[in-house]
Amino acid sequence: MKTAIKTILAGCLILLFSSTVLAADTKITANTGFHLDWWDSPNNDTGLQYYVPLKVDVYYNDFNIGLLSGYAYTTHDEPGQDRRSISDMLDTKLNLGYMLADRLPVDILFGLDLNLPTGRTDLKDKDLTVIMDPDLVSITSLGEGFNVNPTISFAKDWNNWLFGMGFGYVFRGEYDYSRSMHDYNPGDIFSFTTQVHYFLDKWHVKLFTNFTTYGDDELKDKKFYKEGDYLQIGLGSKYSDTSFEVEGLAQVILRAKSKFADNGQHFQKENDNSHGDEWIGTLKGRYFIDDKTSINSSLTLLLITENDYPESSVNYWGQRRKAALELGVSRVFCPHFTGEMNVGGFFMHDDETWYHPDSDQSYRGFSAEIKLISNF
Repeated sequence: MKTAIKTILAGCLILLFSSTVLAADTKITANTGFHLDWWDSPNNDTGLQYYVPLKVDVYYNDFNIGLLSGYAYTTHDEPGQDRRSISDMLDTKLNLGYMLADRLPVDILFGLDLNLPTGRTDLKDKDLTVIMDPDLVSITSLGEGFNVNPTISFAKDWNNWLFGMGFGYVFRGEYDYSRSMHDYNPGDIFSFTTQVHYFLDKWHVKLFTNFTTYGDDELKDKKFYKEGDYLQIGLGSKYSDTSFEVEGLAQVILRAKSKFADNGQHFQKENDNSHGDEWIGTLKGRYFIDDKTSINSSLTLLLITENDYPESSVNYWGQRRKAALELGVSRVFCPHFTGEMNVGGFFMHDDETWYHPDSDQSYRGFSAEIKLISNF
């Protein structure tokens, strides 16, 4: 708890310090706050996580620098097992960007994103239970290795249209995942994204795709796993008026079969696809009470279909259904400071999986967060 208090105080100092370092043609955005996630299930399986983010973005002419880090506390209480808890700093993300705009037929954004390994790795095997499902808590990675991610994006506007595409490659560094998984080298990642936007009066419609392919995961220089390719397709629309805005978004995520290495380190594709298709629908609304205060809400529905393995297989994963609702308020306290408060709850139901192969499982949970944002 003392570390969390120190992190919050550091975040407040960032907000105050940002107002004194502002130079000509420079814009600084800094934010911190507090986020809490809690969940439980009928069999008394419970989890709790809170984290304090620290984020600073600096924009100077065509350059921008972003820094993101924070502190997290995570605990998991499983029936019949000792409660496991971890509290530590998270990895630090350093993002560098340069925009080449209005000088070529297309605008170009060069990026370099770095993951600095300031978080927790080399976990005790019994502490791995604190790494929970991303549909239950917000932070699912307590620490990784040193990663380097160069990116390049292109954008072109034409009348009411905006077209964009981007490429990225993540060189992922080796680290000790746990006491039994030393010298873990996750495979590199290549991604390709496209976007199409259409603007007309108060409407904004967008279509986007993201294709990702993964390299070979290695353990002690031996190949053992290769994640299947990932394809995301999304379609959204937004209507904005003087007093309110409404946005809807539909997405589908498809994953190909993964591969596993044999003793000779030759990859064999799995017999059936262990991944189900993921469908996500989101509806957001914001109402502006006045020029300083707004209220917002969001409803998210998630469906993950069952995978291709038969129910008799140990690799079978049944259907997942989740509904989450969030409400919040935002207030501008002065020209440079904004505060936000959000609360939410969810209900999720899983069919049989390899984590609970004998019965279905339900989860419920809530989240709450406070944000402090400064702009200079």
